[in-house]
Amino acid sequence: MSFKRKDEKQSFKKDSSEEADPALLASENKTFPNDTSVFSDHPFTIAYDREFHARLGKFCALSPASIAGAYFDWFMHISISPGKQFALMESAWRKSGSFIDYSFWAAGGVKTEPCINPPPQDRRFENKDWQTWPYNIYQQAFLLTEEWWQEATSSVRGVKQHHSAILPFLTRQYHISPWKSVYKIHLFADTEITFLLTSGGHNAGIVSEPGHPHRSYQISTHKRSDKHIFPEEWFQNTPHQKGSWWPAWENWLVGHSTGQAIPPPMGQPENGYPILRDAPGIYVLGK
Repeated sequence: MSFKRKDEKQSFKKDSSEEADPALLASENKTFPNDTSVFSDHPFTIAYDREFHARLGKFCALSPASIAGAYFDWFMHISISPGKQFALMESAWRKSGSFIDYSFWAAGGVKTEPCINPPPQDRRFENKDWQTWPYNIYQQAFLLTEEWWQEATSSVRGVKQHHSAILPFLTRQYHISPWKSVYKIHLFADTEITFLLTSGGHNAGIVSEPGHPHRSYQISTHKRSDKHIFPEEWFQNTPHQKGSWWPAWENWLVGHSTGQAIPPPMGQPENGYPILRDAPGIYVLGK
């Protein structure tokens, strides 16, 4: 075995049979149609992905990738947290026992203290009918389940802070139309938008007549030329207004209307459509 120094020059005699074939070199430098790198940044694929994501955003309040990442992060950390698991098991047994005991007395018509009361800002169950059988059972089961999921998705060691904020939002069960999903109208409407967010949920927030206590709202106008603001930034920077949002809505209607006009005549007796009675009719009196 012989060794040569690195700085020693070596000479090689090129064999004529090893001459490079020009046709072969041309074929090696040629880009073939089946080369996937050619289409990875094609304008069509980029536009297609953007269109798909935009249409997907109409149905998803959050990114599916973000949701999957948050749940995977939570699942992996809670699977290696036996202490947290034991605490959740103990909480589930305790809530189940309290719910069974409450259901037994409530089914017998005996008035008893509820297992859990909704928070003060929660107006979903303020109607007195929720305190009667069998709706009180539904209310207690709903609130206990919601509280347990809140415990399961919060305070899990190791979960990223961003994911810890997403999970309670996903497990909060009363959102029929999450406001962040509605806020995406800014991405699809090429016009001036006045966005208003009210407190109280999807029912109590709408039925919010002036003078109703514990009501507030946020409102701002985004002009067509303004830069897009993300929903979290909008929520933090938009001031809260106390009271009902109805007067603000009335002012918006007045500013975007042409003024009052004489209403058209009602009914067409000559065509067989006589006026039955004054508005709003008698259907509102039915029970």
